[in-house]
Amino acid sequence: MARFLRLTLIHFAIMLDIQESLKKISATRVSTVVLLLLVALAGFYLRYDNLSTWSNSKSFYFTSSGLPITLDADPYYYLDIAKDLLSGRIKAFDEMRNFPTGGVRTSAAPLLSVLLAAIAFLTDQPLEWVAVLIPPFLGVLLAVPVYFLAVALVSDAAIPFGGGRRVSLNEAKFTGALAALFALLSPPLVVRSSIGWCDTDILNVTWAVLCLWLAGEFYAAQNRRTANRYFLAWFLAFLGFAWWWDQAVAPVVLLAGAPMFMAVLLVINRFTKKQILYAIPIAVIVLSLLAWQGGWWAKVQSMYAYVFGSDSGGTVFPAFEGLVDEQGDRNFMRIAKSIGGNPYLFIGSLAGLLPLSLLARKKFLFLLPLLALSALSFKGMRFMIFAAPLFGLGVAALLLIGLVLLRSLKSSRFVVVFGLTLFLVQSPIAVSQLYDSGRPVLSPRVYDGMQAIAANTPDDSVIWSSWGHGHPLVYFAGRRTIGDGMFHSAMLDFVSKFPFATNNLRLSANWIQFYATNGPQGLAKAFQTLTGDPQNWAEGVNGLKKLLAAGVAGSREMLIKDYGLAPQAAESFLTFLFPVTAPPIYVFMDYKLVSENWYEMGKWNLAAKTGPKNNYTLIPIDYYIANSYSVQGDTILGGFSTDLQNGIFNLNGGMKKLAAISIDQGGVIDWLRYPDRGRMHFMYLSRDKKKVLMTGLIADLQVKDTVLVKLFFEKQPSPYFEEQKLSDPPAYMLCKVNGEKYSVASAL
Repeated sequence: MARFLRLTLIHFAIMLDIQESLKKISATRVSTVVLLLLVALAGFYLRYDNLSTWSNSKSFYFTSSGLPITLDADPYYYLDIAKDLLSGRIKAFDEMRNFPTGGVRTSAAPLLSVLLAAIAFLTDQPLEWVAVLIPPFLGVLLAVPVYFLAVALVSDAAIPFGGGRRVSLNEAKFTGALAALFALLSPPLVVRSSIGWCDTDILNVTWAVLCLWLAGEFYAAQNRRTANRYFLAWFLAFLGFAWWWDQAVAPVVLLAGAPMFMAVLLVINRFTKKQILYAIPIAVIVLSLLAWQGGWWAKVQSMYAYVFGSDSGGTVFPAFEGLVDEQGDRNFMRIAKSIGGNPYLFIGSLAGLLPLSLLARKKFLFLLPLLALSALSFKGMRFMIFAAPLFGLGVAALLLIGLVLLRSLKSSRFVVVFGLTLFLVQSPIAVSQLYDSGRPVLSPRVYDGMQAIAANTPDDSVIWSSWGHGHPLVYFAGRRTIGDGMFHSAMLDFVSKFPFATNNLRLSANWIQFYATNGPQGLAKAFQTLTGDPQNWAEGVNGLKKLLAAGVAGSREMLIKDYGLAPQAAESFLTFLFPVTAPPIYVFMDYKLVSENWYEMGKWNLAAKTGPKNNYTLIPIDYYIANSYSVQGDTILGGFSTDLQNGIFNLNGGMKKLAAISIDQGGVIDWLRYPDRGRMHFMYLSRDKKKVLMTGLIADLQVKDTVLVKLFFEKQPSPYFEEQKLSDPPAYMLCKVNGEKYSVASAL
């Protein structure tokens, strides 16, 4: 018995010693490092675990050369600049994009490109592998500023209605760890910082939270020296943020500048006249930074128009937000489920911001810019990533309330709250895991085709495609493009898609040749000659269409009779409309283009400022299986079935009679025709011989009678579009454009 008591006392003493040690450790930096490592490891695993999916499905994620591709197309802009950095060919002017106008690059390469190039150089690994693998390593860095922000907001804060009790250091650190954990688990942020997603979204939120935390610490500093250190740290972070998110000066100024501006206003009475004078060079540097960005106010206006779809410029084109997949209004419950994994968990996090505001008091004001940008989630899903830290802070604040209410349980309350945390994280983790099998926006075979373009076209060629293909075309094909993720205005979208939507192959080829040679300045010149106003798009485009459709001989007569040009002036204008020195031009079409808004945008009515909303049938087919009797598959509108014997298409209970069905089995087209249905609908099905890649279309007569359908699905031969042998339908088709050229003989 005595031995048992002795052992019990020893055990109790050891437990007391351990508890005392834990208390000491929790008050040191070691605990902070341990907590952050644990949180980062959890976030890293969630972002890295889809690598197994890539390994098991290489045909979806790797090109024929064995290199991985990114999930989105935008990373290839940064990869292209990184490639230039590694080769030492730094270009001040980029002639490859926005051809023939081109674009001026900023004096400093984007920080992401510099980082990609540096890692590739130091590790001697291909840029493609660096781009695919680096996002999880950078994405989990958000845990650091969120942790310190949460600790700063609640540490030693007076508990509302708590009888003078305050938040302890251990509770604050635990809250910081929880906030960091839930922030890292928010599904939209997980997706945009996982394997394969390589653009500025990886660190945009991290920079934003870092800047607002430093602004808060500047406000809370107890002495001048500490305040100066935090201000300098904020300023460096502001510069780093601006360098990182180099294409979005407005959000950087909002997220980084507004918190410090509020902090300065709150502590303005602490400054001496000498310190205020010190602020002048800082202001000069900030203004110089905005000037370095170039046209920053225009960019602010452009960003506003991009987000809200404003038409302040009186343009005849649609608001561009409707042309981008990630833009568009979202309802609250959909946003809540996306951000929190469970709508009620997200609603709970919003409720948690209320007690957090009571705990943080004035410090809570520094979150307002982040709240404002997160509210834009209703206008576009890409803004949901900025709600991740708020989601983490809100949930952590609720759990902190639980810690306070359970203080009577002493140390065991942390175990209880940790168990509740394990329950709550299941929803965001489960939703995030759904994206593990997400596939790249383009098939690797499309990128293989772009590499084939590099080997089979002249170096000075121009590749005409939709703007979503621009960055990869520049990177893989090394050829000039019309539009891309940097240059994708509504005007340019119309210009690039009109040739696909028109029914006139001659007009299509001549339009492509005219713009690729003359650019937007050429359009303005043509409008001036035809209408007297270089901005008269409605009449100018109609006149230009008639001339380009008529060809050289037909246009000559129209210019003299209809537009009153003298014969010599008409000949001069014809050399402009049908240039002899046009560069080699190729049209690139693929399965992805079929599902884009090529028809709606290409048929945009410039006079009425509307598109063909409901008076046509165009239903892209994403997937299908077929036998001798029927076809079943999926469309953007839902599942469908088709009775091949009777030619009946059924979608969501609605039936359409088909006049014909085109089935392309890897280059060989079989037609099924149904008599007496000449003005009905048409079905196009196309897949490769391996039945891996497929596409299709349900079209009425007017959609059937378009250049895209004639070339891509029906393979109609045309002297204006010469299909190249390297085409690999339905992955892609490449056609050489043979627009008409002015010649002396044609003038006679």
